[in-house]
Amino acid sequence: MDIKNKVKEDLNIAIQSQNSDTIRNALENIISNRELNRIIEYIYTDKGDFIKSISNSSYFHQLGFSKIILMGGKYPSWRLRLHVWNYDKAPDWSDIHNHSWDFYSVIFSGELLTKFYDVSDDGEKYEHYKYGINKNGCFSIKPIGTNKLKQVESLSYKFGDTYFLDKDILHSVLVPAGITCSLMLHLPCEKKYSDMYRKGIFKEIQNKNKATDINELRVILKKVNEILKNN
Repeated sequence: MDIKNKVKEDLNIAIQSQNSDTIRNALENIISNRELNRIIEYIYTDKGDFIKSISNSSYFHQLGFSKIILMGGKYPSWRLRLHVWNYDKAPDWSDIHNHSWDFYSVIFSGELLTKFYDVSDDGEKYEHYKYGINKNGCFSIKPIGTNKLKQVESLSYKFGDTYFLDKDILHSVLVPAGITCSLMLHLPCEKKYSDMYRKGIFKEIQNKNKATDINELRVILKKVNEILKNN
């Protein structure tokens, strides 16, 4: 069994167990067993259609990081994603948002600062947007009014931290310096849209994410692999 199929099978078993500790362990093992290194090397050394498929589904996310989908499952539906933040490209706090799915994440380089928010009558006023992917594969951001949010907590996730985030939790993230990398497992989608909040106003947006160039993808993956080998 090749490394991709092994990891996919391990994650399928863990997710189907619906046990949080089992899922955490499966995700952490991908890094501790050096399986992530082997997957990354497999991708950037590929000369054919496999790296093209990874490139076509990878892009720089509007929340400030390079998003690379490494693999996924169908029953139930899940995705294993590599996230790479670079402070030089995203030096500010991201928009406040939640997700359409729960996820687990392991930080294996750097630090990720996170602020958490609740809707509150005594909070600050923000523009409220609905975020989703339409039938054409374009991301859609639609204004739906305003709301008041109050910061309720802040945390710092550092190298070696594994955490779970419920789909409905509103949060904003920032990389304080350098490069931060995480391996993220997003579980089956439970909502068609997620929420996004920001101070500024913009009109409805429907746009296609620009796929990461194959050469750029190789550069990112080689850098991540170097980071993993030095951990």
